[in-house]
Amino acid sequence: MTPHEAKARLRSTVAGTVQQMTEAARQEASSSICQQLEEVTRDVSGTVLGFLPMAGEIDLEPFLEKRLGLGIAVPLVDWASRRMRPVTLEGLGQDDLVPDRHGLRRPAQSIPVALEDISVVVVPGLAFNRRGHRLGRGGGYYDRFLPELSPMTRTIGICFDEQVVDDIPLDDWDRPVDEVLTSTGHFRSR
Repeated sequence: MTPHEAKARLRSTVAGTVQQMTEAARQEASSSICQQLEEVTRDVSGTVLGFLPMAGEIDLEPFLEKRLGLGIAVPLVDWASRRMRPVTLEGLGQDDLVPDRHGLRRPAQSIPVALEDISVVVVPGLAFNRRGHRLGRGGGYYDRFLPELSPMTRTIGICFDEQVVDDIPLDDWDRPVDEVLTSTGHFRSR
């Protein structure tokens, strides 16, 4: 089985597991992860790059809201180039966010953030292992973005406990994160 086929199989398995979680369990885990993120980024003076969650992902909005005014950005996806760039998050209200062509929310105003201003990147994933390897959704956006950052930029993967697996099939371009937070654990990979 090729890494591509193995990744597709693992994506399907993990997505099914997450779908079986109750909404209450997802919210409880999301709350715990947001609290942990607040703690581990408390002394960060630079910008934190978070993300606006899609359905089934960890609800990061409580963390994003607390970082408003302290330096918070989210990725803006350029679908044509298949790349993303960080933009400032000014708020989470109805006037602050608009849907893109795929229905994903993005800031209404796209104020760029320089890569060198980013101190921490919060990385979503369908699965992580304890070595920090990540299985994304297959678009490669974070795989292309993370190598552009300074080696000093801290990368934190977040996922539900149910998304931690023993092994993740790897390709040459896959980049591990520095640490992973779940609702019940925090492990460093480097």
